[in-house]
Amino acid sequence: MEKDWRMVSTALVIIALTLIGGTASVSGDGVGPGRDMVPRIAILIAVPIEAQWIYPFFTLERHFVADGFNFSTGTIAGRKVVLEVGSEGEAAAAAAVLVTNRYFNVQWAVSIGTAGSHFAPIDVGDVVVVNRIFDDSSMRITSYSPMAWTWLGSTVMLPNGTTRNFMYLNTTGYLINLADQAAGLIPPFPITPAQYVGTGQPHTAVVVRNGTDASSDLWIANAAVIAQVHATTGSSDEEMEAFGFGVTCYRLGIPFIKIAVISDSDVTGSQFTYDTVRISMTNGLSLLLEMIMLSSLGH
Repeated sequence: MEKDWRMVSTALVIIALTLIGGTASVSGDGVGPGRDMVPRIAILIAVPIEAQWIYPFFTLERHFVADGFNFSTGTIAGRKVVLEVGSEGEAAAAAAVLVTNRYFNVQWAVSIGTAGSHFAPIDVGDVVVVNRIFDDSSMRITSYSPMAWTWLGSTVMLPNGTTRNFMYLNTTGYLINLADQAAGLIPPFPITPAQYVGTGQPHTAVVVRNGTDASSDLWIANAAVIAQVHATTGSSDEEMEAFGFGVTCYRLGIPFIKIAVISDSDVTGSQFTYDTVRISMTNGLSLLLEMIMLSSLGH
């Protein structure tokens, strides 16, 4: 997956300066603010280039650094939220949940960010509501609840002869229902222009329900392997945080959901660019904002 890192780096600098300029209270690294007991929705976004699209909807209370993680508290659609940005990868996502739980009273948590498609009809701009997450490390989980985990019945044989056997981590049922309600209320997404789609044809983006996320620090980035994994597991997408995020929420008893927004596809040839991030995150956030508004009404 090719990335225009010069463009990404520029965006990171701009966002960092924006955060510094808007900071109301910054603690030193490792110095926490004391536990905030206000019930909040926790929103975790892996990298700043993905997070910039949420700020127009976010009313900032304060920003601070605690235990090496960047937190911003405020409101979205009238609901109290805490936004954590900058925890890329499985281990960082897991640690971010731990630290968030240490300092905040988390009602429910969502990880939202870019992902690569595993299935040709799913492409740039589509928003996947993830019901199941799996990762190589899931085969090593031995303490689990049947309500939260289900075994995949067959073994994945990769083209090089390597075999994998996975266990799914199920996301929280009532949040899936909330996402389904929200999907029925948001307007249609704008058509993704053909220049951003690997097929060269405009793509009508949709909310993909009942998604299965292949989560790993190692990108597959190989269409043949992706096809094999998809055929066996039903995977809709792949990204780098969902399993670390999800299993830690599960251990802590935090209701959680993953929203994967499709920014590229090794299946069709769509490329990861600044514009595909903008398109996918804008669409994904429209779903999340509707979820937050519905939750404020007690749904």
